[in-house]
Amino acid sequence: MATAGRWEEVTVEGQHDVQTGSRRRKLDEELIQGLEAMGYSNMTPVQASTLPQMLAMRDVAVEAETGSGKTLAFLVPAFQMLLDEEHTIRRKRRAKDNPATDARVRVLVIEPTRELAMQVHDVARKVLAAIPRLEHVSPLLLTGGRGAAASVDVLRAQSGATCELVVATPGRLDAALSGAELDTKQLELLILDEADRLLDAGFSVTLSSIFSQLPKQRRTALFSATLQGRMREIFKAGMRDPVQVSVHKQKKENLKSRTANGNEVKEWNTPATLQSMYICIDAQSKLMYLLELLSSQDGKVIVYALTCAYVQFLANLPLESCLNVCGEYLRQHKRSCDADAPRGLGGKRRLYFLHGKMAQSKRESTMQLFRADDSGVLLCTDVAARGLDIPNVDWVVQLDPPQRAEQFVHRIGRTARLGRTGKALLFLLPSEDTYVHFLAIQQCPVKNAIEMPDGPLVGAALKDNEAECADRMRRKIRKSMLEDRALMELSERAFLSYLRAYKQHECCEILRLDALDIGAVARSFFLFRMPRIAEFKTLKSKIQFERDASVQLKDVRFKDKNREAKRQRMLAEKLENPGHRFENTAQKKMNRRKKLEAREAAKKRKEGELFAAVRSRHRDKESGNPRTGHDNQDRDLEDLARDAREIKKARKSEGRKAIVDSSGDEEASSESSESSNILSG
Repeated sequence: MATAGRWEEVTVEGQHDVQTGSRRRKLDEELIQGLEAMGYSNMTPVQASTLPQMLAMRDVAVEAETGSGKTLAFLVPAFQMLLDEEHTIRRKRRAKDNPATDARVRVLVIEPTRELAMQVHDVARKVLAAIPRLEHVSPLLLTGGRGAAASVDVLRAQSGATCELVVATPGRLDAALSGAELDTKQLELLILDEADRLLDAGFSVTLSSIFSQLPKQRRTALFSATLQGRMREIFKAGMRDPVQVSVHKQKKENLKSRTANGNEVKEWNTPATLQSMYICIDAQSKLMYLLELLSSQDGKVIVYALTCAYVQFLANLPLESCLNVCGEYLRQHKRSCDADAPRGLGGKRRLYFLHGKMAQSKRESTMQLFRADDSGVLLCTDVAARGLDIPNVDWVVQLDPPQRAEQFVHRIGRTARLGRTGKALLFLLPSEDTYVHFLAIQQCPVKNAIEMPDGPLVGAALKDNEAECADRMRRKIRKSMLEDRALMELSERAFLSYLRAYKQHECCEILRLDALDIGAVARSFFLFRMPRIAEFKTLKSKIQFERDASVQLKDVRFKDKNREAKRQRMLAEKLENPGHRFENTAQKKMNRRKKLEAREAAKKRKEGELFAAVRSRHRDKESGNPRTGHDNQDRDLEDLARDAREIKKARKSEGRKAIVDSSGDEEASSESSESSNILSG
């Protein structure tokens, strides 16, 4: 990783240093020693350009490539603020009060996902422990999931944390502020990490509620790898004349700081040491090519799938047997080395699975195991795409383009971090080849993996035996599906969720559902039959899929005896009352419609109450009636009203957005409620 000087070189002109009396302010010596003890001897370019601005008490909007050191770029100024003598004196005065109930926050870091919040919390905790004067400061972590119902006081008692530095996800933070569990009157620094995601409409209402409960006189810092083109949203975060700091890979001297005004050319920042490639193959070959890559390449691998159901389906497949099949062909062709057999699941390589619908404890343990595994494979959704610093990732494989276009740069940013080399491979269908040109326009070119100078990276060993290998894997997987009906049903759910996500893709002009070979996609999920979907009526002429007549699907049983017994009871009821099924279906549709209507009515009622409050205050101002409470409250209500209007416009023009849980985790909208009419078969 390129360095930009040592920490001692950071100076800020015009700021008074209370210790030395100098007009040139530098980082505290204890802070520098603590950073060096943790192995951070030199600054990265983004740190060198951001620290002077934040130490000079300016609001900043920072954009830099993934893996460039943005976390320390906002934590170091926070630590320096905690070390300032005037704040130390104020903290000692507060300690004379009741320290057990003191919940005053001075630095607040907001992260979009639980995993990212835990990662930042862990970095902050380790660095603070290395600074003698801040050993007593323990950052507080507030996230959803496990322990979400516990109060701040209980969490502090369990972890021994203080409230001076809080790392939180939006939903949990909003609940804590609304319940008066945190005191933010003395908040001095607000940090929005992965700000482009936080500023999306999915978080708009929650963030507006949070901002309305924070003091106006504060510093605000935004950090992300994809901020360009989002300057208008930045001002909604309560920033005042923010300084934009951009660090681009093309020109390292381009450490520019300028006021964020005017429109920017949208470009994506990717690591310079990353080798990004793509390969065009049909849907049925994706799994085979993936297993070939895992068998032939060493190192740690992250594989991204489009939906939660897709990951669940892959997690239940007999991939160990399939990897062994690929390994046999690779040994025959001696693709890697003459004597070395490729590693597979039966050897030192292990598979891990991660998605947003997993229990929080399972997600944490999975990430912990994968971080410690030098040759592990993580199959996941975009819940692991942003900001996570997973050490020594050698490969990033994308089974499909991400539903949100800007997620592409966040996915591939999990490798080639801090100067290490890395490779990224994108699987594209023949109908998706124009996505390559789209990436080139975004200054993120990808090369054809088949046309690499050193020869093809994938596909060469199986070229002559591709059909035979695919047939062997298909028979193994279908055998497993016929042994357990749960896997067969899971394949259908994964198929439907894939189509929902595809139809709602952000690049719908490039990735069009009517151009998709749905029959090939169905075969890639090893379906025995095509699900009944109303939208398929207009596409039937394009769907080439033959049902396997040799399999009687009603005879396929669940391995789980309880589920099988329940299924047999339902079959018996249908035989006794043939119309019962249709009555249940109609009742479900009616209940679903009522829930949607109640939800919309609640939203309109809240928006109406908000507008009524604003209008009431305006009428009072015009009539000259004095109001208690103050202008800050008026401005907060006006901000909330403006956000509500924008949400209504976005809902009409853009449709549904990505589903976000109470902790701030993002998943593809294909995993949304079944009330959607999109491919709801």
